[in-house]
Amino acid sequence: VWVLVYSADVKREEQTLRGHEHVVNSVAYPPLPAGKAQQDADVANLLVSASRDKTVRLWNTSTGANLHTFSDHDNWVRDVFVHRSRDYVVSVSDDRSLVVWDVKNKRRLRKIEDAHGHFVTCASMHPVRPILATGGVDNVVSFWSCK
Repeated sequence: VWVLVYSADVKREEQTLRGHEHVVNSVAYPPLPAGKAQQDADVANLLVSASRDKTVRLWNTSTGANLHTFSDHDNWVRDVFVHRSRDYVVSVSDDRSLVVWDVKNKRRLRKIEDAHGHFVTCASMHPVRPILATGGVDNVVSFWSCK
């Protein structure tokens, strides 16, 4: 199972990211401050992916390298995003958990077990406030303070 990075400008494959052992459910680029994309190539080439193989992977899209694999979920990882600080990755899973990963130190920072009563299927960060929203199969949208 792999992630394909495609260049829309020239209509060709740029990179194939191989490593996941099951379906890839979600991919996300880190948010970049306006005008900074050219200045920070390392961040501009970062991609995070979530898979049914119970892992979250950090990739360098320029080289195709798997920079790190986070594996602390007990079931399919449904959604993933990079925090606006670019220091953290957040993932949610069918194990009903919400996990915050420390990108720099490549470790789990926090795990909230039973974040929902059933599978957690999606997560999103408020664009300005320190509030995280998650949704799940339990028909509930939950809000989490990130202070």
